[in-house]
Amino acid sequence: MERGVAPARIEWHGREHEHRARGVDWYWGVGLAGVALALAALLFGNALLALLIAITAAVLAVFALHEPKTARFMLVPRGLVVDDKLYPFQTLESFWIDDAHPHRAPKLIVKSSQPLMPLLVIPLEGVDIDAVHRFLAKRLPEEEQHEPFSHRLLEWLGF
Repeated sequence: MERGVAPARIEWHGREHEHRARGVDWYWGVGLAGVALALAALLFGNALLALLIAITAAVLAVFALHEPKTARFMLVPRGLVVDDKLYPFQTLESFWIDDAHPHRAPKLIVKSSQPLMPLLVIPLEGVDIDAVHRFLAKRLPEEEQHEPFSHRLLEWLGF
């Protein structure tokens, strides 16, 4: 393949998020924080909030037990494929490759026109970043974007 020419298809695999092993202390902390917040909500007379806090703490603990699944990503002439879901280029507005952080893997951030999923954040480990850039630059405008705060917070928490 010539240098500087985008390939017809790019495929790679990556984890949904970075998994962090947690000790028993972490689960005790989540449990105690959940119980304390639920009791505080009950003291203020909000039983529904107390129930929601208890359910959230339980789901958080269960979710933390599971290893993240490995997803398949592909760039094809029609669009971006994540596992078996195609995001056609007509529904995508722009892209940005965030590789400025030396302590974490580069990420592809794609802005979508879909209101419920405005940004797709995709890990770029094990793939030629220059090839991804060339492929997308022919199809979408490059526009600087940043991961949403909620995504960075969940990543910091290990989710």
